[in-house]
Amino acid sequence: MIVKKLLSLLLCLILTTTYVAAANPVPDFDIMSQSGVVTEAATGQVLYQKNMDTKEYPASITKVMTALVALEHGKLDDVLTVSENAVYSVSGTSHIALCPGEVITLEEALYGLMLASANDCAVAIAEFIGGSEEEFVKMMNEKAKALGALKTHFANPHGLHAEDHFTTAYDMALMTGEAMKNPDFVKISGTVLYTMSPTNKQSEERMLANQNAMLKGGKYGYEYAQFGKNGYTSQAANTMVVEAKRGSLDLICVVMNCSDGNQKYTDAIKLLDFCYDNFYKTKIDNEVIQPPVAKLSGWFGAIGQVDFSLQEDIEVMLPNGTGTDQLSYSYDIKKSYKKAKEYTAMLTVSKEEEQLFQIPLTGIATKKITFYNVVKTILLIVLLVVLFLAAVVAYYIIDAERKKKKRRKDRMRRALRIKKDI
Repeated sequence: MIVKKLLSLLLCLILTTTYVAAANPVPDFDIMSQSGVVTEAATGQVLYQKNMDTKEYPASITKVMTALVALEHGKLDDVLTVSENAVYSVSGTSHIALCPGEVITLEEALYGLMLASANDCAVAIAEFIGGSEEEFVKMMNEKAKALGALKTHFANPHGLHAEDHFTTAYDMALMTGEAMKNPDFVKISGTVLYTMSPTNKQSEERMLANQNAMLKGGKYGYEYAQFGKNGYTSQAANTMVVEAKRGSLDLICVVMNCSDGNQKYTDAIKLLDFCYDNFYKTKIDNEVIQPPVAKLSGWFGAIGQVDFSLQEDIEVMLPNGTGTDQLSYSYDIKKSYKKAKEYTAMLTVSKEEEQLFQIPLTGIATKKITFYNVVKTILLIVLLVVLFLAAVVAYYIIDAERKKKKRRKDRMRRALRIKKDI
């Protein structure tokens, strides 16, 4: 029992909302953006969505993933040398006028990437971190897949249009939530103004200004906005990711495919205000969650059990006026699991039979050998041994009979040859 309790402490609960039902408040307005989502950063819970799983071109909000991968694999004081490819392959697009052979730090490149949306910085970062732009893009796609952003595929590190470069509003929220875990990402992407020092190729300072107008001092300045990233191409239209925090509520808003560059801000502000005004964060007591125990099956029957019981309270976002005492819980858990690296199940939280959200659960397996299993295993082994010995005996009997027939035929052939010779 002690071992079981210790193992259960290792239980990993991934709190990810995958469904928004009619039980959640619905705004009395529509947004111009064709896709959008608002999630709570800590829980990943979806509070609002419009076509959140529709594939869209991301444009420069791609750079959220570029920065995330760069920060995971590099250090801010790393020094990189700008290549000709980094400068000329994106000429005519957004840049900070880097020169071939220019030496800058990764930190400076990231400021150029996130504030000025510089495509030359994006390629320079990709080549430094990945060894080549192509290898870095592979790293981006691997990271997206690992995060569960399964409807995302990157073709470059900057977001310039490519037919096979796409994502969804929900996937972008997932990736942004992961990026937010890195304080350097939050600091850099939330900076309004940054002064880049002179370099070996540039004798003057570069002044970089954040292009997101929802940050402090911007045209659409939103007091709770912490950081934001814009994007635009003619194919993607306007896209944006913005994070805002009011009290304990830390929200991520993504809007995509908006035909009006100003309207994307209006959309985001209305959505954030709506979610702040209609949801609150609370906890579900872990003692309320009592998933059924599943069997752990082996070759010869049950060899233990799989427990999905929770050790911690669950943080959730609920609509105003909804208490945890109004919630009901159902479990999608198999009756029996075969031995595996992980055991998954699903907890569904509902209000008045309307599904609010789902929580993936990870189980802990405990082996338990019983006298019945031991006896059954021994009997099965004995049976297998008996069957094996019977097969061996049968083989030798058949083989002996075959050899006997062969000897009889050989004698007949010799007798016929002798008779013929006479």
